Amino acid sequence: MSVEQVEQFDFESSLRQHPNVISVTEIDLKSLPSRMAHHRPELSRSFLATFHLGTLTYELIISEPKDFPKKLPYIHLASPEEYDFHNHVNFEGDICYTDKGAGVFIAVDQTDLVLHQALGMAVATIEQSAGRDLTSLHEEFEGYWSSLPGCKTVKCFFEPRELPEHIKAFCNPKAKQKQIPVAFYQKAIPKEYGYQSRLNKLQSVNAWYIPLSKSTLPPSPDSELTPSYVRRLLKYVQPTARNYLIDELTKQKKKKKGKMRYQREIFLFSQPRPYGKLALFGVVATGYSKNSFFGDSDQTVWQVIPLSIQRHYESYVLERGGAKLNLGNVTVAVIGCGAVGSRISEQLALCGVGHIIIIDNDKLSEDNIYRHVLGGGEIGDNKAEAMAKHLKWRLPFVDAIAKPTERDGWLKEGGWKTIQMIVDATADFTGMREMNQVIVRSPDSVPVLYCWLEACSIGGHALLVDGKSKGCLECLLDQKEQGPCRRSDFLMPFQNVTKDLTGCGGAFTPFSALDSIKTATLAAELALEKLINGQDNSYRYWLGASNLAENADLRTSAWYKNSVSKSIDNVEFEFMRSNCPVCGVHV
Repeated sequence: MSVEQVEQFDFESSLRQHPNVISVTEIDLKSLPSRMAHHRPELSRSFLATFHLGTLTYELIISEPKDFPKKLPYIHLASPEEYDFHNHVNFEGDICYTDKGAGVFIAVDQTDLVLHQALGMAVATIEQSAGRDLTSLHEEFEGYWSSLPGCKTVKCFFEPRELPEHIKAFCNPKAKQKQIPVAFYQKAIPKEYGYQSRLNKLQSVNAWYIPLSKSTLPPSPDSELTPSYVRRLLKYVQPTARNYLIDELTKQKKKKKGKMRYQREIFLFSQPRPYGKLALFGVVATGYSKNSFFGDSDQTVWQVIPLSIQRHYESYVLERGGAKLNLGNVTVAVIGCGAVGSRISEQLALCGVGHIIIIDNDKLSEDNIYRHVLGGGEIGDNKAEAMAKHLKWRLPFVDAIAKPTERDGWLKEGGWKTIQMIVDATADFTGMREMNQVIVRSPDSVPVLYCWLEACSIGGHALLVDGKSKGCLECLLDQKEQGPCRRSDFLMPFQNVTKDLTGCGGAFTPFSALDSIKTATLAAELALEKLINGQDNSYRYWLGASNLAENADLRTSAWYKNSVSKSIDNVEFEFMRSNCPVCGVHV
């Protein structure tokens, strides 16, 4: 179907052809129900359609988005207040008939089919509630709550627990709605965390966290959120905590007892969801009264405002971001905070490692910024200190510690003996070799992951050594007439692989940011396999094309040629040598 044919699609005629439709009438967009008014700018046209569903008749508002069919039609119950609860239908009457997330394809060249499939899914959604099983509504309580009139969004740094407790909320005294909190919290939010700067000048006020032991339904479409609804929620608090909570919530302030005054009380509620985890929702209660909100039976003097909760606490943001929840107490030391080391530090933090020690005594220069996590703002700063600061600014639950020193100095401190892993990303092979000998031969050995990349995008390497079993860095070394070299390198040893753009001692190894990212990812994945699954000693690599190396008159090795032809089998473990002078004792 051509673009012109799509533009000429007759939405109304196609709508009339659906087998469940009895009648169709176009609605002036200005006449849409107030519950739908916020959709108006996105719409081209709207229609009131009467649908026949079994023995029931429904009036639905079918709205054509301006970019239909790339965007699916909005489908609402015309008068949700005339109906009882339905699964996947919110307070506004919006029928959530499809998952609009990733993986959804829309056949934009089959416009008629798009409309009829959307209508079919909306009809099926309504029919699913015919048996009054409202499990899905309980599961999606938060989505329904956020559609209540006047609902405000609040961040939550507080992790919900099983018992009621005093918590805190940040409010903005300069905002028009001073009574609406910006965020819930209990303990201090890390001051280094970037979002904290938005909360610095806000007012801290008292609030309550109230967990419900049983789930309840939200306000029905034919009602609204009232003080009575909120007060009834205390019935769902577990009995052992209810009396204490009622006593606390109905207390009068000693100095102002019996005086009429403006009051604001803020509550964060949780309730169990059918398939596990908790639904979170909040309420602000304001009014002029002599009593506290829960100690006042008068409905008329109190206003309640619903709060939609955006979770910002540790277990949620880690799981939501794909991080591992069981790495919070793990400590990893990353030696070398260059192009590869900075990426590894960042990736391990993003994957949930809770404690990262960064060791580097070098300063960031303008030469680094196109290959490094850090940028122009940190030029001249110590890399370890700047990287630790960056991680704590970006992520609230990472403890990043800078050690602006050399590898040898840090190793002499002895702290490495109590951590879970060391990653060496220095590409200083003399120092790496010396550390390998020390740790493998030490009774306090810990897993070490060595990683490096080669010039001209030809590849990168990662080697995991636990210090207790067969396989170590020395296994990858050969002794030649010119000296030791790595037999696993893709470029022939003893070639000059550096470039110098200034002619005054500014030599560097040519590789791109993508090369460093790929090498860091290879290393981080292997580190996580060890930390989570106990991965055995192993060697891995990624392999690039040889054209850049050839253009620079660099020769590739037999290892590279064999790797390209895949004639090296099980190289992950076969790198080990039984006659290794360092780890051979383990064989």
